[in-house]
Amino acid sequence: FLSLRAPTEKTMGCAISSDTKFKATKVTMTPENKTILTRNGWDKGIVGFGFAASEASCVAAIALVIAGKKDVQWVNVSFDDAEFADVPEEMDDIMKYPNSTKIIGVKDPVYKTLCGGSPQVPTIAINGQLYQES
Repeated sequence: FLSLRAPTEKTMGCAISSDTKFKATKVTMTPENKTILTRNGWDKGIVGFGFAASEASCVAAIALVIAGKKDVQWVNVSFDDAEFADVPEEMDDIMKYPNSTKIIGVKDPVYKTLCGGSPQVPTIAINGQLYQES
């Protein structure tokens, strides 16, 4: 992952660095969170879990774009206990990721299990491995 915290080069108005102080944390993968990823087709490619209006989620989304990752699937994460569901049609476009179809609450037990007991946004899955603090 790219860290957008320590400026060394300007690209698209963002400072990009390979500063090793800021590394994503690998989530411990268990049979339970692996099953959630596989069951939903999130075990291949890159899947982002975040809230589109959150600064941290936006930074992660921008870093993926800058890194040339165009086929990222996003799952909207709300700051409540909403169960995993389809994105409601009436959800404001500014509050969701373009082309995203699913939403889950950060306090939902499934999301907590997915995140290895530490539900955070953003969380990124890369080929079945989850990362946080990106």
